[in-house]
Amino acid sequence: MVKKILIPFIIGTGAFVVVFIFMMSSTPLVTSIITAIIFGVGGLWVGKIQTEILWYSPLLMNIILWLAFVPMGMELFPPKIHIWYFLIPPMVGLVSSYIGMFYGIRYFRAQLDSKDSVKLKSYNNTLSILGALSLVPALLIWGLWIYVFSVNIPDAKKTELYMSYFPAFLQSREALSNIVLLSSLVSILLSSFGLKRANIYLKVVGTVIIIIGCLVTLLQLFSMM
Repeated sequence: MVKKILIPFIIGTGAFVVVFIFMMSSTPLVTSIITAIIFGVGGLWVGKIQTEILWYSPLLMNIILWLAFVPMGMELFPPKIHIWYFLIPPMVGLVSSYIGMFYGIRYFRAQLDSKDSVKLKSYNNTLSILGALSLVPALLIWGLWIYVFSVNIPDAKKTELYMSYFPAFLQSREALSNIVLLSSLVSILLSSFGLKRANIYLKVVGTVIIIIGCLVTLLQLFSMM
């Protein structure tokens, strides 16, 4: 019983930390989208671990998010931007957690009952490959940054040159930081899900991707401080 309570709570707390980091440098719409993705994936993870429907698991996942965001929204009431910013993400997170848990339980229970091991292995190999591909945007952004700042030109020109490689809507430090974080986190999650039943080669690749993804995430968070 303790395990059934602690697992959703711990996963939800980790998801809240990620959402809060994005909130500090993102627009309300981006924060809500990130909340839906992170808590949806968290629900899938809970569904994988529990493989049974527990109605209170998504509530445990979201309790920290609600306790943190809702009071801030009420305190800043009535400006509409603040209502959207602080009250929408908790609602989005709760719904996404329920949807993620439902589909997680449904899929992973089907895995346990399935006798089609070839099909199952192929799916998880696909997850490992997708995890590796998901890390590409983060690596490209960091690689481009290293290349530009190694060029022998004034620092002011380096920033201008670096931003010129991206479309107008991405020419901001916050947008690129969010892409790097999202890319690395998605790669870690996909590689983790695909690691268990992947073949030996993709297990090695998946492990490397998880390590690199963690390093990129920590490096990006450090650069945002």
